[in-house]
Amino acid sequence: MCLVPVPGHGETYRHVDKQFIYTIKVDQAKLNEIAKLLGIPPGQAATWQPGNILVVNDTQGGLSKK
Repeated sequence: MCLVPVPGHGETYRHVDKQFIYTIKVDQAKLNEIAKLLGIPPGQAATWQPGNILVVNDTQGGLSKK
């Protein structure tokens, strides 16, 4: 489970089921590459610690209910 912010609702969060989350294990070299691709300054990226990045498919929140 992962919590994501609800746009336009301040500090409101909703959960995303595990099946919509992809985990990427990263070391410092991968973190540096990701920061470069995202245009994040190297000094800021240097403070990040190796670990996991969670990629969340958040399209479920935008689907209208029929």
